Amino acid sequence: MNIEFLIQDNQTGVIYDASELLIGATWSGRISGQPGKLAFDIVRDGTLKFYEGSPVRLTVNKHKLFFGWVFGKGRTDGNITSVTAYDQLRYFKNTDSYSFKTGTASERFTKICKDFELKHKIIHKSKHKLPVKLYDSKTLADIIQDSIDLTLIDIGQWFLVRDNFGTLEFLDIAKLKTNLILGDASLMTGFDYQTSIDDDTFNQIKFVQENKETAKREVYIVKDSSTIDRWGLLQHYEKVDEKLNPAQIKQRADQLIKLKNRVTRKLSLDGIGDFRVMPGNGIWVETQMDDMMISRYMMVHACSHTIKNELHMMKVSLEVVE
Repeated sequence: MNIEFLIQDNQTGVIYDASELLIGATWSGRISGQPGKLAFDIVRDGTLKFYEGSPVRLTVNKHKLFFGWVFGKGRTDGNITSVTAYDQLRYFKNTDSYSFKTGTASERFTKICKDFELKHKIIHKSKHKLPVKLYDSKTLADIIQDSIDLTLIDIGQWFLVRDNFGTLEFLDIAKLKTNLILGDASLMTGFDYQTSIDDDTFNQIKFVQENKETAKREVYIVKDSSTIDRWGLLQHYEKVDEKLNPAQIKQRADQLIKLKNRVTRKLSLDGIGDFRVMPGNGIWVETQMDDMMISRYMMVHACSHTIKNELHMMKVSLEVVE
């Protein structure tokens, strides 16, 4: 395995090639706007110097896995230092207030990145116009995720933001399918499959809108009686913008129940590592689970890649996207 691990002393500017000192590293990430994390152990040889804020770069077999900055470190017994580094998405934890005019999610992403001088790129542009909205004392991650969620609810198009070796990219999940196959005969060494209606399932959508002219609340309800009979009533309640007209509210409610009125299906896999497995990517899963056969595309919700002892192993959390 060819590993290049570089770390910089951010006080002197000296860049160290610490490839031979690296004991092991685990990269982990998920689609929900959380930063990519690199946790690694490294030998203290008396020469290597780095501090909080030091840049870190890891390349494995010419694959550019991680570029980020040291945020925490600790010493254990012996001469080992355990370090936590994050990519640029860590800076989306900053809080601020924004008042946006009508615009797209990708435009809002670009505005925030420019304001905070974050390197970024729009890979897939969002064209759906979102209404005027005020965000007061919110994290940048929450602001961007809300814009992405509203776009998904309105038109069914799902975007994500992830860091690609030092550049924040805005991507359309539907365009992230790979040709990788995971299963009994390909990379997989173990699995856990779960279904649920407990976490993110709704069969009735109730929208309420304030009507200033009548001083009353307008109520809009969309439901699926068949799943209510089977599961009981699982309601999502939300106050909607007073500027939306009834047709827009109905469209949003229809789209939301289409997204949420289903059994969630999650599959966790352990296996031999492949860097095509990244949050948001589509993976073909082919595996026999007792009396059930899974043969379909699933989306990577979260994953981790561990490099240690000349081995590359991964843990993957996948979701069915209907």
